[in-house]
Amino acid sequence: MNKWYEDLLDYLLDLGDPNISFKPITETRDDFQSKIIDLAVNIKLGYYGKSEQHITALITAIDTMKPIEVAIFLLIVSEYYYQTDDYFKAADLLKIIIRKEFVHVKINLWLHEQLFKLALCSKNEHYVSKIFHNLQKMYITYNLYGKSTEKRMEYIKYCAYIMDERFFKDLLSFDHHIEHQHAQLLQLFLCQKLSLLKQSLEPFIGIDRFDLLFALYHHEMKQENLAKAYVEKLEDHAYDSPIEAFYKGYLKAYYVTKQSDIYLKGIIGNQSKLFFHSSVIEIASKYYIDFLTDAHRYKDCTVAMKLTNAHLNDIQKNLEIF
Repeated sequence: MNKWYEDLLDYLLDLGDPNISFKPITETRDDFQSKIIDLAVNIKLGYYGKSEQHITALITAIDTMKPIEVAIFLLIVSEYYYQTDDYFKAADLLKIIIRKEFVHVKINLWLHEQLFKLALCSKNEHYVSKIFHNLQKMYITYNLYGKSTEKRMEYIKYCAYIMDERFFKDLLSFDHHIEHQHAQLLQLFLCQKLSLLKQSLEPFIGIDRFDLLFALYHHEMKQENLAKAYVEKLEDHAYDSPIEAFYKGYLKAYYVTKQSDIYLKGIIGNQSKLFFHSSVIEIASKYYIDFLTDAHRYKDCTVAMKLTNAHLNDIQKNLEIF
């Protein structure tokens, strides 16, 4: 393979020099290879600019690409779709790569990184576990222990979201890392073990990262003044996990804008990127159906349940690639 493509794969996978410059190629050449490199670097840096135009132009040149160039191009575009929250398009491109069976260890590593990110949107723990364990073996091969730890943390959080208490407890038995403790407490909340949650939360009073959990506990206990006080502290909090992002939005809609029903309807009605996370859909639909039931809107309950089931089926079908 051309050395520049080896350098590009190393750069994208954090295997090589993070400060490498591709300008000698992208500024002196005007062919599809230089455009692939330019597109890949910009997407990695989050500079989308004219990405759609570049992608369209490169599609016209795909017949002249070597198989490895096609694989790199498809993975770049899949990453672009993932970053712009178009998960189904990203999954469709990964399916093409799997069917073509491109034989290259670094392509396979990159493919599995993208598969893992998409897998976290589904609620099939066996599928996610399969991808996770394959990815961990590859990270060990390349001595990517930092990435291995990062993905392990994401996997642990995912286990909290799927509410598999036995599986989650066994996974966390090895240490007491604060991030793991946070995930454990979220799992207690999701399993509605509120008395145990209250007792376990006490050592974390005053620690910002646990404010959302305190707000959720008081909300479930109908202690609205206390819940609102914690919700007011969440303004500057940004959550990378979809479950926590959902709950922050829900609590703010409930206590601040007083429009929690509109927020929930938007989640299950595909008006938010959180729509692609099956755990979020299930939780949002439960809250929304409870709201409709309390309002005696039983026909709307039926519509909401049908919509939720259809969306969950679409997510499983489109994101379970293997």
